[in-house]
Amino acid sequence: MISASFQVFLLIFINSPAAGFIRFCYFPGWAFNRNSSFARFDVKNVEPDICTHLVYAFGKIDPVTSLLTATNDTHYRLFTAMKSQNSDLKTLLSLGGETDHGDGFVAASKDDAQAVRFASQTVAFLRDYQFDGLDIDWEYPTGNTSVNFLRLLNSLRKSFDADSRSPKLLLTIAAPVGSFIPYFNNSEIYRLVDYASLMTYDFVDARYSEVTNFNSPLYSRDNAKFNQEFSTSWTVSAYKNIGLPLNKMLVGVTGVGKRLVLNDTSRSEPGSPIVTRSLRNSSDYFVVGGMAYPEICRYIQSNPSSKRVFDDQQKSTYLVQGDNWITYEDQASISEKAKWAKSNGLAGIMMWSLDQDDFSGLGCQQGTYPLMKAVKRITETPRTETTSQSPNGGSNHQRYNVLHILSTVLVVITLLEMN
Repeated sequence: MISASFQVFLLIFINSPAAGFIRFCYFPGWAFNRNSSFARFDVKNVEPDICTHLVYAFGKIDPVTSLLTATNDTHYRLFTAMKSQNSDLKTLLSLGGETDHGDGFVAASKDDAQAVRFASQTVAFLRDYQFDGLDIDWEYPTGNTSVNFLRLLNSLRKSFDADSRSPKLLLTIAAPVGSFIPYFNNSEIYRLVDYASLMTYDFVDARYSEVTNFNSPLYSRDNAKFNQEFSTSWTVSAYKNIGLPLNKMLVGVTGVGKRLVLNDTSRSEPGSPIVTRSLRNSSDYFVVGGMAYPEICRYIQSNPSSKRVFDDQQKSTYLVQGDNWITYEDQASISEKAKWAKSNGLAGIMMWSLDQDDFSGLGCQQGTYPLMKAVKRITETPRTETTSQSPNGGSNHQRYNVLHILSTVLVVITLLEMN
């Protein structure tokens, strides 16, 4: 006879797959200072239900004390106050970033005593500003500093767990792609963190690339011109193999597109030669060699002869106009990623960064936040059976067959008990 508690467990297991898909969005703390009113972005521009987790980029480690210090006290409090408009919203503070050299992290974790001191002060700091967790974006702990990285995470995890206040503080990290993955090849990292955001974008750079290829493709391209490691699906498989559970993975997307210059305008398919080191930057967002999504929309409107192409092999979008070749995320491509992440049991999607979506709705004429709202629409609907490619190497159809069998067995057993 099946126990009542086991029946409850099975019912929860069967009916919960669609719940809890995370939309983890970075908020750039400097964007309110932009000169362009079109690109200027602040707390007031955020819709509190567009993301489940909002992450303030970036906090700072004081170079003298090696402890957390506020970069903008008022801004922090305005940011976390958004929770008054959405009680389910989580707000986190992120440390590090692309331009940070990691010195603060190294100093904060130079030895066990300092790491404990840092972690203890961090708990008090986060609680004071009403943040719900800390995100570590260390790019990257290499060589000897990998020891510091683990020491830092260990101390933070222990301090977070020891804090009896509710809700429990979250500990998350940003994780690299490509040749930097080996620096994160330690399953202990993933035992300590709640989530890891895979930075599955910036796979192309006009300063180094030689052919047209995609900035954030879902799948790899079976062609010698393309690096097979440069895709979302490949990266997810790599991290799964080194011990990061799928239910802790957040797939990275970005509103930034990369602008390449064709060497020959008669050739514009993926893999076509480009003029290397030819940078055409955006005027409003100041993206080096690229454009933010609202700028791309305006570019399309200003150039009606431009041709948008969706590449079905890699589930990515590109735009061709003269010698301009722009690889970018649109509603179609981001929807493919969201569906894939959801069907394969990943924790959610990470957006770098929220300001690069069309937050005002003025750029694309698709309403506010068209990219993140596409993700939200897809991930808040019930899961369906799928035969999409899986990081487990097989079809997800089998997984849902198992759930169907379990639900059927439960119904039969319950009916037998009633008789």
